[in-house]
Amino acid sequence: MKVDKEKLIRTMEYCTADITPVDENDECLGDVCPFKEGGYESGDCQENMIRAALALLKEQEPRDGAEREKVIRGLEACVHNQHLMQCESCPYHTDKARCLTTLMRDALDLLREQEARVMDEDEVFVTELSTVLYLERRRARETTRIVPAILTDHDTWSYGQLSSYRYAEFVYEGKLIDHRDLATYGVTWRCWTSRPTPEQMRDTKWEEL
Repeated sequence: MKVDKEKLIRTMEYCTADITPVDENDECLGDVCPFKEGGYESGDCQENMIRAALALLKEQEPRDGAEREKVIRGLEACVHNQHLMQCESCPYHTDKARCLTTLMRDALDLLREQEARVMDEDEVFVTELSTVLYLERRRARETTRIVPAILTDHDTWSYGQLSSYRYAEFVYEGKLIDHRDLATYGVTWRCWTSRPTPEQMRDTKWEEL
C-alpha cells in the first residue's frame, strides 16, 4: 500500500480539527480535504485514512515504542471493525465519545516526527492558510486551553494612516473561535507546531506585557 505521507498528515489535521461526525447527511471539510480528490464517500475516506496511517506507522522507525504500540493497536482495532465502534480490544475504548479523535491525534503526532515548539509571531503571520495549528489561549490564574484550530486568515488592518494592527483568525469545530491581535502574541495566546504535552506547556514560559 503506497501512501503519500504529506497528503495523509494534512487530511488527518483537518479531520481531527473539525471533530464533527460525518455520515450520509453531513458535510465534512469539503474541498480543502486532500482525500476528496479520490471521490471517497464519507465512510470510505475515514477507513482509508486509518489504513494509510497504520501502514506508515508500521514502516516508521519508532520514536516512542510504548506510545507507537498503543496507537497501532488502536488503528488495528478500527480496521478490524467495519463500523468503527464496539472496539473493546482498543486501548482508546475507555473514551467512547472521542476515542477515534484521540487515536487519530496521537497517530498524527507520531507521523509528524517532530517535537512540538512554540512558533514565533512572524512565523504565524506567513503560515499558509488552512493549516492546522495548535492554538493555546492563556486564561486567568495561569490556566490555559489548547485546541487544534484551522488558520483561516491573517492580515494587517489599518485605521487611517497612523494606526494598524496584524491579526490572525482561527476556526475550530466548524466555527470561528478567535480573531487574535498579533500584538498580544506570546502574552495571551500562542501557536504550537504540533500538540504539546502538558509538561511542555507548563515549562514554556509566557511573555509579559
